[in-house]
Amino acid sequence: MSERVHSAALMTHKAPSVSEGALNKVLALLRNEGVEVHLPPGERGKHPEVFAGERHVCCRSSREEVSKADLCLVLGGDGTMLRAFRYTQGLGVPVLGINLGNVGFFATMRPDSVSEELPVVIAGEYEVYPLAGLEASLDSVVHSAINDIVLIRHQEGGVCHLSYSLNDVNMFQCRADGLVTATPAGSSAYNLALGGPILGPGVGGYVVSLIAPHTLKSRPVVAADTDTLRITNESPHEAAAVMVDGMKVGQLNPEESMVVRMKRELAQVAFSKGDSFYGHFRDRFL
Repeated sequence: MSERVHSAALMTHKAPSVSEGALNKVLALLRNEGVEVHLPPGERGKHPEVFAGERHVCCRSSREEVSKADLCLVLGGDGTMLRAFRYTQGLGVPVLGINLGNVGFFATMRPDSVSEELPVVIAGEYEVYPLAGLEASLDSVVHSAINDIVLIRHQEGGVCHLSYSLNDVNMFQCRADGLVTATPAGSSAYNLALGGPILGPGVGGYVVSLIAPHTLKSRPVVAADTDTLRITNESPHEAAAVMVDGMKVGQLNPEESMVVRMKRELAQVAFSKGDSFYGHFRDRFL
């Protein structure tokens, strides 16, 4: 059990119409419970009419102010949750999602149960789990992922020619459409579609899977959380696009390498008491 929620950051789906109905209900509950609401930049602009009469809602909060919140409430799907994880990275603020998306692996509270469940959460009846992440340096910029880091061929190019090593031990080198490095939480995303293993949330490690490898010998590999992964683009001509949690952040140029390491606690996710990762996996994928 956690402590009572006195203040909460609030993030909504990028399309205002998706979250507007749930937003009105959530704001009314927060107002009745005396919870102060912090709005990250851009939120008030998406819902000007909704927030116009909300005096207890901050007009705009900086990351420093959001760091003082007890909880970050998300109205959206897993994409909105990933945005919230990135925004709260390093702040120590757990993120709890009300699912307005299709899968809702991270965002688990149903909109029709908000009236019953949210007051219980505000009273402190929720569980917090740390989320391990991945970090990769590309062109001197460090990129962080909650789900996965993917190297994939450009649409207009040919297949990738990739190799990778773990702790300087060469593992695989082959032509493929790409490579996925997934966290335990992200192992149920792209890695799952590739036939890779599902990692429990407490597993101290990450999984490396090749996408459509041109070989019969390739297998996904689970690396320890202290292992260093080095991915090399062996092609002399073709660059590979680099995707972090589904967003393109750059490319790995021919004959260049990129190092990926695990970060033990990149963000925090909150579930209603009694929820679990395994329950969500069963309900959504089995």
